[in-house]
Amino acid sequence: MGYQRTEDRGQGPGMDTQRQGLLAKVHIAKKELALEDWDYRHILKREFRKTSAKYLSILELQYLVNLFEETGWRPRTKNNKSSQVSALRERVKEIAEGLENSERRLPGLCRALCGAERIEWCRDAGKLKRLLMALENIKEKEAVSSKQ
Repeated sequence: MGYQRTEDRGQGPGMDTQRQGLLAKVHIAKKELALEDWDYRHILKREFRKTSAKYLSILELQYLVNLFEETGWRPRTKNNKSSQVSALRERVKEIAEGLENSERRLPGLCRALCGAERIEWCRDAGKLKRLLMALENIKEKEAVSSKQ
């Protein structure tokens, strides 16, 4: 317990990014499994006799991630994110088709809100959601003005 030297934790050149990635997975799993802090610390104490994941070696971190996976947790893959981005792009295109002058408006909105010249070049789900909200607002305003 207490302070451990870097070499005791299995760190060395090039190991830091692997270690950070494993620590991130551990903390994401803890959150997604809705583990109380007490339960999480109990697992660390029972399995490794340590009070914090920062004291675990790379092998111990891998073992902990495997334990979480055995309980049903699955790390998200990058494909999940890209499929979300693809779905958002499709939704943006659907809404834009119903707007007046959409072929000229969409590139300008995309440039202003996403920082990309074309919708296909935007890979940020947050920016696409913002663009989607803006398009929905425009659609509502056009619907109100057409009723008058």
